[in-house]
Order: sequence, then structure tokens, then C-alpha cells
Amino acid sequence: NVKIHGTASEAADGRLVVLEGWAEEDKSQEVDKLLDEYSGVIYLKRNPEPEDDTPVKLKNNRFARMFEMIGAMYALPKYGTMDLTPFFAPFYMLFFAICLNDAGYGAILTLIGLVLLKKSSGGFMKQAAWLTVFCGGATTLFGFYTGSLFGMSIPDMLGYESIAASPFLDFQNQFFTLALALGVVQILFGMLLNICLQTKLFGFTSTFGLLGWFIILLSGCLAVGLPMLNESLVISWFTASSPAFYAAMGVGAVLMLLLNNIKRNPLINLGSGLWDAYNNITGLLSDVLSYIRLFAIGLSGGVLALVFNNLAMGLTGVSEGIGDGSIVGFIGKVIGAAIILIIGHGINLFMSTISSFVHPMRLTFVEFFKNAGFEMTTRTF
Repeated sequence: NVKIHGTASEAADGRLVVLEGWAEEDKSQEVDKLLDEYSGVIYLKRNPEPEDDTPVKLKNNRFARMFEMIGAMYALPKYGTMDLTPFFAPFYMLFFAICLNDAGYGAILTLIGLVLLKKSSGGFMKQAAWLTVFCGGATTLFGFYTGSLFGMSIPDMLGYESIAASPFLDFQNQFFTLALALGVVQILFGMLLNICLQTKLFGFTSTFGLLGWFIILLSGCLAVGLPMLNESLVISWFTASSPAFYAAMGVGAVLMLLLNNIKRNPLINLGSGLWDAYNNITGLLSDVLSYIRLFAIGLSGGVLALVFNNLAMGLTGVSEGIGDGSIVGFIGKVIGAAIILIIGHGINLFMSTISSFVHPMRLTFVEFFKNAGFEMTTRTF
């Protein structure tokens, strides 16, 4: 009774106590049945309106559920909009793997995740353990793809003359452009989700401005971006000089500049469209360049791992073998090298894991959420 009066408001000179509550739709009948048991209770129910501050509860599959803790660090989506968790989850896992970029480090994280999973009874810890396992596993696979194992080159260990002559990815020389391409893909994907959301909420005609911008960007990426990335990816009928490209660009320009608001004067739309185009171009450039951090963080972690390897081998002289010294002396060198490696790689793993956790989160919350039209709420169900 104290809790009821503490959260309710009084009416009719204190003779009525008015409460407001929320229930999930699939449990509405259970709530009705409970309220019907009290003769002095009269209740009214309705579906939430857009202006209501409706609390939110996410419902995702097992894979996306692991990443709810990532999205919750920023905010939950507004009721009636789109939950972006299933859409940013694969990107986040891939970006984490790129930033850490070492098969050995990934294997350690996977092992840590499995240990946590065995010891956790459920709830947040189990969710965090599964997230560690998946991100660690993705890092292991990507590390093998780039040929990095605790800072050592797998192609060198397999006898390849160079990484270019091997089936592994040359991260240092090739991934800079790939990081930008990944950024463009995620941004375009976010814009497509925004178009779908706006169509659902306000109708298809409300998306013409955004749709036109999307068509222009997609056309430019297919006709100009793909050949720059790889000459073998050229689409013969859709190049920068093809009629299909000009037609697509023309359709996009009309939608963006003249039909961005069909209820408005075309001249006003033109001015508004030009201003939006300026903001979009400058904003997009900044957004895409942000993805360079994937390349920079992945490269810096690998360089530090290589430095610690060279320190361990060079300072202790293990790389020279036994030589003229004794076996006892050589064992001492091995122990010294092992200590340097454990401390060095431990520090690098710790710092790189933090970077791999934070920077993909930043790309998700700023670049992806912005282009996907994310709206936040402050209330959790």
C-alpha cells in the first residue's frame, strides 16, 4: 500500500488512486485477469502512442542477444523504431577481429571466454562470456587470414618468400583501402535501414531525399569505387561513362534536390537539397575516414607484438643458439626470453583488447547509428 501511494497520483479529493503501468502485449490477458480479481480496481488499457515515453524491452535471437550489452552502453532504441542490434552485431565482431588482428591473441581470448562461460551461472556474465568467445574466435580466424601469430609471420614459418606470394592477406599494404571500403558498406547499409524505417513510420514518399542520396552514393561506389578497389570488379555495363550510370545519378539528383519534400515548392526543395548535399558530402567524408582506425589499430598491435619478439630474442641472445656457451646458460637465456615475451605480449594483449573493444563501439555509435537514423529512449521495461 505504501509503494502504491508512493508512485501513484490521487484524484477525487483523495478518494481515488491513479496508477499508470506498462505490460507486454503477449502478457496483456494475464494482467487483465490479475486486475479482475480486485473488485475496487477499474482499469483502462490502450496501445502506446508515438508521443508516449514508452519503456523498451529488446527481443533478439541468441546471436544478437550477446551484443545487446554493447548497444545498451549507448542507449536503447525508441519504442516504435528499429532495434539495430542484429544489424551492427556482425560488423562489431568483424571490427573487433580486425583491430586485434592476431590468431594467438584471439585464441587466448576464446579460452578466457570458455572459462568464464563454465564458471558463470547466467545473466550478464554469461552474455559477456559468449561475446568474448565469439569475438575471440573471429579474431583467431582473421589472424590466420592475415598470417599473424603472436607477432610472428605465418607465411615465413611456412616457407613463402613473401606474403604477396602466399594466400594470406597482406594487411600492411592492402588493408588501408579495404578499411575504407568496409566503412562505405556499413554506412550505405545504415542508410538503407533508415529508408526502411522512414517508410514504415511516415510512408515511402517521405524518404525521397534520403533515397536519392543513397542512389547517388551507391552508383558512385559501383561505377568508380569498385574499379579503384580491384580492376577485376569492374561492371562492364555500369561504368563512370555508361548511360546506366548517368541515368541512376539523374534519378538520384531529382529525388534529392527536387522531391525531398513533395508537399513543398520545388524551388524551396532545390535550396534545401543543395544545403543537405553539402552537409552530406562533408559528413560522409568524415564518416568514411573514421574507419581508417581499423587499419591503424590492427597494424599498431602487430608492430608491438613484433617489437616484443625482437626484444626477447635480441636482448637474451636466444636466436644465436648455444654457441660456445653451456646448456645451463642457454636455458637461462630461454627463461629470460620467456619472461620478456609473457610480460610484453600480456601488456600488448591487454591494451589491444581495450582498443578493439572501444573503437568498433565508437564506429557503431557515431557513424552507423547516425546514418541508420537511430533514436534513443531513456526508459527500460
